[in-house]
Amino acid sequence: MPSRPSPLTRARLRDLAACPRRFWLRYQRHMPWPAAPLPPAVEEKIEHGREFHRLMQRHFLELPPQSIPPQLAGFWEAWQRHPVRLPPGRRMPEITLTVPLGDQRLLARLDLLVLAEDGRALIVDWKTETNPRTRAQLQADIQTRLYPFVLAEGSSGLALPGGAADLERIEMIYWQANDAANAVRFPYSAEAHAASHEVLRALADQASSLVAAAEPPMVDKVTVCASCAYRTYCGRRVPPAPVTDWETDLEPAPELEPSR
Repeated sequence: MPSRPSPLTRARLRDLAACPRRFWLRYQRHMPWPAAPLPPAVEEKIEHGREFHRLMQRHFLELPPQSIPPQLAGFWEAWQRHPVRLPPGRRMPEITLTVPLGDQRLLARLDLLVLAEDGRALIVDWKTETNPRTRAQLQADIQTRLYPFVLAEGSSGLALPGGAADLERIEMIYWQANDAANAVRFPYSAEAHAASHEVLRALADQASSLVAAAEPPMVDKVTVCASCAYRTYCGRRVPPAPVTDWETDLEPAPELEPSR
């Protein structure tokens, strides 16, 4: 019996949408990612982002407060000055949801899920990148489709009063530490759900088709290769893109199943 494929996370879907060959090399062939180490300053900032996620998880679990590490003081001050105003209800930090789609499963790890008393379901995502993203950039990110879709499809397991989340009352909210006063909000709807289903189902079907596929061709758009370490496998002589920013990604490692 063939092994069950690992779920499609935000990172996997991004790779698949950018370059099916990259997805095939990384997740089907499990080829080592031959990237050079990131600059120490970037590695440090990534770790600070992870630490901030852990701090916010502790905060929303209402655990006893601890002293704020100096490297997180700016992020924490930004949250204190410009928090996302959240309605009363259940607050569930770092929750993982998985739902089936075609022959695949979709996985979303939500930084914070708020199930409000008034029936709203809010997904809050923390961003600690140096350069805040624009609304258009966030809207184009597959995460903005994936997370509300997975919540809508998997909400029946959350013991909601109505049994499942109302599509019109789901909202995705990005809080960016370096633009804390301007949280970016994306209301959901039945129309958005149908559009997301179409996009995500096409990607899921494409992932399934790559399981037994021969080696996919290289993409025509060579600019995609600049930020891909697999260009060395593909023989593409494209100068690497400079590392100017980062994104904290707390999804399960690509080759591992989620632990919860």
